[in-house]
Amino acid sequence: MQSEADQLKQPLLVVGVGVSSGNLETLVEFCQAVPVQSGLSILVSLYEDHPYAELQRVLDSLVDKNGLQIAQDGQLLEASTIYLLPLGYTPRIAQHTLRLSRVKERRGQRMAIDQMLRMVGEAYGAQSVGVLLAGPGRDGTIGLRALKAAGGLTLVQDPKTANQAAMLRNAINAGVTDRVLTVEAIPQAIVDYAEHPYLNIEDGGKDPQEEQLQAIAAFLKQKENFDLNQYKEGTVRRRIYRRMSLTGQKTLGGYVTLLEEDPEERRLLMGDLLINVTDFFRDRRAFETLEKLALDPLLQRAADGEEIRVWVPGCASGEEAYSLAILLLEKIDKIGKDLDLKVFATDVDAEVIRIARNGIYSAEVVNELPDAYIQKYFKSLDDDQYKVHSHVREKISFATQNVYTDPPFSRLDLISCRNLLIYLRRNVQERVLKSFYFALKPNGYLFLGSSENIGSQKDRFKQLSQKWRLFERYDNGETRYLSPPRPSIVSGYSHRKGERDKSKKVQELDLGSLARDALLRNVPPSVVIGADNRVLYVHGDLRHLIRMPEGEPNLDLIRMLDKNLRSRLRSGFFKARQTKTTVVLRSPTVFNEEHQQNPPLQVTIAPIDHAELHDDALIVTFEEIMAVGVDFHNRSAGIAASDQEKMIEAMERELNDTRRELQNTVEELETSTEELRAAHEEALSTNEELQSANEELEASTEELRSLNEELSTVNDQLKEKVDEVQTAHNDLENFMASTNLATLFLDNQLRIKRYTPAAERLFAHGSWGYRSAGDGNFPRADQR
Repeated sequence: MQSEADQLKQPLLVVGVGVSSGNLETLVEFCQAVPVQSGLSILVSLYEDHPYAELQRVLDSLVDKNGLQIAQDGQLLEASTIYLLPLGYTPRIAQHTLRLSRVKERRGQRMAIDQMLRMVGEAYGAQSVGVLLAGPGRDGTIGLRALKAAGGLTLVQDPKTANQAAMLRNAINAGVTDRVLTVEAIPQAIVDYAEHPYLNIEDGGKDPQEEQLQAIAAFLKQKENFDLNQYKEGTVRRRIYRRMSLTGQKTLGGYVTLLEEDPEERRLLMGDLLINVTDFFRDRRAFETLEKLALDPLLQRAADGEEIRVWVPGCASGEEAYSLAILLLEKIDKIGKDLDLKVFATDVDAEVIRIARNGIYSAEVVNELPDAYIQKYFKSLDDDQYKVHSHVREKISFATQNVYTDPPFSRLDLISCRNLLIYLRRNVQERVLKSFYFALKPNGYLFLGSSENIGSQKDRFKQLSQKWRLFERYDNGETRYLSPPRPSIVSGYSHRKGERDKSKKVQELDLGSLARDALLRNVPPSVVIGADNRVLYVHGDLRHLIRMPEGEPNLDLIRMLDKNLRSRLRSGFFKARQTKTTVVLRSPTVFNEEHQQNPPLQVTIAPIDHAELHDDALIVTFEEIMAVGVDFHNRSAGIAASDQEKMIEAMERELNDTRRELQNTVEELETSTEELRAAHEEALSTNEELQSANEELEASTEELRSLNEELSTVNDQLKEKVDEVQTAHNDLENFMASTNLATLFLDNQLRIKRYTPAAERLFAHGSWGYRSAGDGNFPRADQR
């Protein structure tokens, strides 16, 4: 048990500060702004852009004058203390104790700030702060991302106040920064963060503001279609309180008001809730185990021409998807089989999918790979970045997908879902694991994170590696996919029983939401579709009507419907969009024993007039109606005249429905034909324009060719003239050399330009001596 004195020494927060050695005056400014009794334990790491010996002398002076101390191995981190990490050492923290180990030689620039920030985030989570001050290069960005993912605060110096701002701008552009402040304002921001009440709330404890958390969950569901119920309560609560502290709000009530008024804050909150951290070949030993126990057997039993299919849900910025693609391409090339590769990489965050699609990564990220991989699979760019080669990129399909609510891929050989399940609730984990089982082929492989497990799904998967969480799918003959239950429009955040006073809950209920919820329970099963017939929302149980098609996920309602309904509803969709009116259809009435279990349906198709939805959005309602026909289960009963009339009436009604359907289909085809004709005419027009441009280019080519021939002729003539001039010059030289006449050639200033050998002999006996023509210093002829 710790003494009271030891508890006082423990820091409120542990702060990691990164700065370049060329901006030590910025570090001094930061240290001077830190309160004397701040309660903070601060670790400073340097980006070394100066020679070691010179830098060491500067640091010794810095420590003596500014109250810093050089960190020592085995030192206990204490409050209100600033530690300068020694050069050439890698830090590690265990039980508040600092451990230092010498850096081994490695390729490229050592990213000391990244290593330090990552270490602080892993050790202290929400009690960690990352600060990045002025410097060149890209060091610090990856470390801030890891620290933020762990729940810590990330602060960056305002680039406008820095001499070297490259390191700062890289972090800001990467989206890993919570606040951008001046150097003198950063320490006070950290102290305010340490004093915020959210840091004192323990996981698992009762939250006094639970009702407000429910309000936030319902609000995000309504405005952003973001369902917090999928994620663990502790994770969600920490992330919400973290954003609240950054906005200066002390109560959740004030933060709820801010969310309602500020769409940007809603976006930032969702960005915090979606934790995106990954690396190339994260956990090398895990990949070695995957290669040995899964990939080698998979490729050995694969036949030539077969496609290897891999899914990476929660792919974040794409490093793991590219890692698997590279590893599989290497192994396929090594064994010499003719195998195709398809990797599906998905994430619920559209922004990180955009980054993954680009396939561009900083040098510090790529430098962790072997040199052979970098040279073979990456292209170096000018701005110290690398881009994945196109032959790797084309093997991967990136898409936005929610692994819980959206259908999975199918016929997969491997699913790599690492460090995603740990953030999901237990019931969501179970549902996701069932969808993984459905998506995998028999003897397919499931690769999870080191902190994850399959829970109650042990009868579906065989464990291959306990340490690295590698599993193989059992072939139990189960192929049915259970679609996840669609969340209601208004959903609560927590479902605890018997914890709250009922009268208080009734007083705080949103009566409008309660009324909507009650009304929806009495509305027949319905589907909202967009302009492309893609399902946007589902209400009620439609499992007997909608089936997931095989292959890649596709939410086209037409493809998901029973085949007896497709053509009729397709024409109904067309008519409702064309006329902007409600269309009512009935499914074909079936009079046989096989289909008596599915009663006839009345389908109502109505346009939706809403500013945020497309003009062609529709709501489709399915309502069962009483079947008209004979009781086939009582075979001994005869068909009465009234039954025959009912049958005739139903058949006539169906015939009329079929005629209307046919008419709608004809109109739809005519409209499609007109659109195709217009598109064809546009294509013809474009083709004509291209042909005209081609003819103009051909004419220009002919003109250029003619001009080139003329220039060639002129060049030949010029060459002949040059030859003639050269011949005349040679004749003149010979004539002058053979004559005995002393001759001088003068310019307009009476300077001698040329003379004959006889003149040279004459001048040699003159008063001014002999001068060669090359001297250029002949006197004027009238001065002779």
